[in-house]
Amino acid sequence: MKWIVPPVLLLLPFVGCLSAAPIAQSNDFLPKDKAVEVKDYNLYLALGSSSTAGAGASAESLQYVQLLHNNLGNDYTDITLDNRGLGGRRLMQMPSDLIAISTSDTALVTILPFTDYVYTQTEQFEEHARALLDELARYDVTVLWGRLFVSEALICGVGEGPGGCYSQEDHDMLKAKGDVIKGMQDDYDFLVIAPIEDMNVPHPEWNGNDGHPNDEGHAYLAQKFIDAMVATNILKQDDD
Repeated sequence: MKWIVPPVLLLLPFVGCLSAAPIAQSNDFLPKDKAVEVKDYNLYLALGSSSTAGAGASAESLQYVQLLHNNLGNDYTDITLDNRGLGGRRLMQMPSDLIAISTSDTALVTILPFTDYVYTQTEQFEEHARALLDELARYDVTVLWGRLFVSEALICGVGEGPGGCYSQEDHDMLKAKGDVIKGMQDDYDFLVIAPIEDMNVPHPEWNGNDGHPNDEGHAYLAQKFIDAMVATNILKQDDD
């Protein structure tokens, strides 16, 4: 039985490709009975590490950040993109990336901290996440945080997929960090969760040879953020 760990351990953070699963229930994005204020966004700011920077995509137009920006342009015609993704970028470094936001901006911000999901201890993860959100609270923003998780059905001893299985330790580590972010939603009314299932085990072919998301992987990441935006009315539902 193969043991799979999130590929950030190999300096190659990623999850997989377009998902056939239904959109999660609304309380996966926001606490029950809570709504996010939808604004007239003029800036999309992307924070994250190498996948956010576009690693693994065959063209800039197929990177998940660019795919998101293209979708946002349908509803927010004047929205500009500032992608601050950088290989190995950590939450503790991201407050300096907020230089991209001016006091006159109304910004939509995505955060996908793959490196921290594996390398940073949960206590430090919480500390650094809160520090970043405190800084973001100074601006006119809506934040979508990518919450990485692994399926309980694919824990070793329970089940497996084409890529093997996840250790209980990996599952628990990601769950603890995801719970940290969900718990902060009561403190930050601009915070929306975008649940992202790791796809290394169920669909390992959605990784490139270097372990980064390939084009399908980037499409998957974009779709998970789009699902959260549609569920919270940041984006309109496409009826086509």
